[in-house]
Amino acid sequence: GKSAALVRERFIKAQEYQAKIVKYEADKKAGKEVEAPERDIGLEALVEALEGKRIVHHHTHRADDIMTVLRLQKEFGFRVVLHHVSEAWKVADEIVAAKVPCSLIEIDSPGGKLEASDFDSRSAAELEKRGAPELVAFHTDDWITDSRLFLRSAGLAVRAGLTRET
Repeated sequence: GKSAALVRERFIKAQEYQAKIVKYEADKKAGKEVEAPERDIGLEALVEALEGKRIVHHHTHRADDIMTVLRLQKEFGFRVVLHHVSEAWKVADEIVAAKVPCSLIEIDSPGGKLEASDFDSRSAAELEKRGAPELVAFHTDDWITDSRLFLRSAGLAVRAGLTRET
């Protein structure tokens, strides 16, 4: 939707900015007297993402949002880590095909965000079953999943089918 359009717009601007920098540097190297493009710190960060120097971290829960990020990643070629991925179990094939790491959060009580309503602890196991245990990690949003109970996250995932080795 609109969020994806805004992200796409910023990455396109970053590509244009990157092209200006490349042209400026080539002209300068060729001995031409040229003026540097106007500096844009925000676009510089996105150029670093386009060049693989920065990893983009996407907070996403729903399967459709996960797919949107995967399409953006494919279109622009940035490295990405998906955070939360409450519905990764629905699109595990696509995540594994894209080789995108996931930092999952285990929700151990109902309620909370509407976009996490279809959360399932099987997500880590589904990624592993498709031969990609290296794409599985866990994190905590302290106060949602208390960091003092962080090891429970892996335990809940094991209960849902993840192997102890992973």
